[in-house]
Amino acid sequence: IPESQGAQKSARNQEVRAITSPGLKADNDLVDSAPKAILEGVTKEAAEKAVAQLEEAGARVTLK
Repeated sequence: IPESQGAQKSARNQEVRAITSPGLKADNDLVDSAPKAILEGVTKEAAEKAVAQLEEAGARVTLK
């Protein structure tokens, strides 16, 4: 769950799109509505990979 948007919104939008495969509007809405779950019901490895990608893009993320 991304906790905040941080400073690099476009980078986070790109990572959210890469992780979830929604359209541009959908990933923008996900980033703007932080904190909100991005992935649910995935393996621990997939979740950790998503966390790493989002943190690299400047988001603060909580894995639940």
